[in-house]
Amino acid sequence: MKQIPIIPHSLRYRIAQLLLRVLFKRPTHYISPWQHAGVSINVFVMYNNKVLLSKRCGNIENAGKLGLLGGFVDFEHQENERIAAKREIYEEANWQLTEKEYNKLAYIDHYFYHGAQLIEMHNVSGVLFAYKLVMDENPLNKVHNTEEAQNYALYSFDEVQKLHQEHKLHISLNWDIIQKAFNKD
Repeated sequence: MKQIPIIPHSLRYRIAQLLLRVLFKRPTHYISPWQHAGVSINVFVMYNNKVLLSKRCGNIENAGKLGLLGGFVDFEHQENERIAAKREIYEEANWQLTEKEYNKLAYIDHYFYHGAQLIEMHNVSGVLFAYKLVMDENPLNKVHNTEEAQNYALYSFDEVQKLHQEHKLHISLNWDIIQKAFNKD
């Protein structure tokens, strides 16, 4: 089946936005016009060698699973991966990074993926960049529940490994990157 790209601000784009709001109760947000490629980010927020995870909620992909903060890079608004990380942290956790916190965002690694299904897009390919933010203070004091993420908690490497084995995580990363975030490589 031939796929028709979503062109920003077209009738099809506006209908997609409306459906996301009506059916999934999602606010208007960016839909990539590129159906077969995407650039996304995940942020490992670390404190005392534990990672911040939240329960994905609402009518979004993998609702009910635990996940990292992250999402797609919005190139139409001249975002790079670091700016996207800052925006996603705000959108998902209602946490406005300070300049010091933003400057501590560190690249871990990236990997290419293929075969994901996102909303109406099938067989999406892309690259996912992983970043790490090591906090001096407990990030649980900074995050707030939102429509996309709730029930924030800190998890050790062993707890993440067990959740990973039980398929309770929505972390779009391979295990090698998770190990790098915990300095286990």
